[in-house]
Amino acid sequence: YHDLMRGRYQYLNEFMEDMQEAPELDKEMTKWQQIRQQKMYQAQASSTQYIIAAFAGGTALCVGAWYAGWLYTKYTLDVKDGKEYAEKMRA
Repeated sequence: YHDLMRGRYQYLNEFMEDMQEAPELDKEMTKWQQIRQQKMYQAQASSTQYIIAAFAGGTALCVGAWYAGWLYTKYTLDVKDGKEYAEKMRA
């Protein structure tokens, strides 16, 4: 049984060893490799900005939809606040 389990997690060990290697920045690069890497970093930064903007926009839309729903509920049930709404729901 132990012989069967011996190599089971070997790929995890290899992965962790690969993660411990020095990053590519420490290696000598040609001018073209530096330009290519700089473009890659700029693209990643741009993508990150789009993701942040999408999260912020989605949050704003959710809050706006919730507020519009609350205003609609207040208007249709003719209530002023949450306490009055709770009393009307209990009745």
